[in-house]
Amino acid sequence: MLLLYGCVSRTSYPKTQPPATATSLQTLSPLDASGSSKLATSSPETSFSVTESCPSDRYALDKYSGFSSNANLVGLIDNKLILTNISTGTTDMYDEIVIDRKPLISSIDGKYIAYMTINGSKKTLWVFMPSSRSSPKSYPIPSETVSISWIASDKIALWNYPDSYGCQQYNGFFDLNTEVITQPANKIPELDPTRCRLLPSISENGLKALYPWQIQDLNTGAISEIHLADNVATDPPRYYLDWTNDSISIMSFKENLLSFQLDLTTSDLNDQPIKLHTIQLPAFATKDYYWISPIIGSNIRSFGWDLIGSSADAPSNYINPDNGNLPTTFYGINLDINQFTNYCLDRSVPFDPDKAKFAKTVQQGYFSPDGKYLAWTIYSNADYTPPIETQVLDLETGVVIVIKDLETFGWIIP
Repeated sequence: MLLLYGCVSRTSYPKTQPPATATSLQTLSPLDASGSSKLATSSPETSFSVTESCPSDRYALDKYSGFSSNANLVGLIDNKLILTNISTGTTDMYDEIVIDRKPLISSIDGKYIAYMTINGSKKTLWVFMPSSRSSPKSYPIPSETVSISWIASDKIALWNYPDSYGCQQYNGFFDLNTEVITQPANKIPELDPTRCRLLPSISENGLKALYPWQIQDLNTGAISEIHLADNVATDPPRYYLDWTNDSISIMSFKENLLSFQLDLTTSDLNDQPIKLHTIQLPAFATKDYYWISPIIGSNIRSFGWDLIGSSADAPSNYINPDNGNLPTTFYGINLDINQFTNYCLDRSVPFDPDKAKFAKTVQQGYFSPDGKYLAWTIYSNADYTPPIETQVLDLETGVVIVIKDLETFGWIIP
């Protein structure tokens, strides 16, 4: 099957746009929950620049020459698995049928696609490596498994609902190399219901779990306490955690404040209270609504955020669908180079403006393995089927291309 769409732009679009620095943001001293200064940070203040990369239009996919990546979008059309090359516009359709779309995930390195099927009490994990040109392999997994996620390029985490609160709990991992499921000797303690949205970050060996307040060894049951010098998260806590190559990073947010600390070692966590760098988000605020959260890629060093305009009437839009979607503007945030990028883009607006009031607010997004692109699917307001379209943003130029009727779940390197 081939998906090709004509370019709708009447003018050519430049491959790059010179960023215009709008302002510079300073990090704040660590704050407590009330907003008062609590501790003086030991490191110099960091300046964040704000740039703009605003496209004049969105483009239908037609072998768009500006997209040079060889990463393919993982998608479904009529429940059939497809891979779409964003450089050529060509689509490969496979015989694999995926009925339950939620647990369809692509690996961190872009090599594998994994999904789960349910047949009564029998649950099966399927792993597909498109570059091998072989059929997916299937593996039985525990019947209590409710979802899966990648914790490393060769390990898939299994999650279940072990307690009365319905909070998901880590239940071990499947190793692609050994094809064996490892379940830890010790379980993570039950959480109260206000913390159900906070899943732990699992170490790459699958045997340790990280929360903002502790690290638990799932083999021995030993617990190492973590002491944060700052408390800027609301209740329930809004933390995002990343554990890669024995390095831990923490991010927290409250309304228009973003707090973070990168590349912490185990000794950093045990020796003294951790001081988070705290900065104010530019121009927009989250209005303290739980569903406005960062879009995280393979780590939290570079991510995206749909920020609500500070003057927007969030309750009115959220409660009454007749008011349409709550307007947002998409920002890219890079903590390595201290930069915000305003893409002047509301990701929930379809290519056809007549469909805008019938679209759901977009809450998901997928960064390509090379970090160049962000893809998301816009759904109808009625339910999550059928998809209206998938859009792909070039994070360098701000160009957006549109693929009609496609539902995407990530990226793969064929």
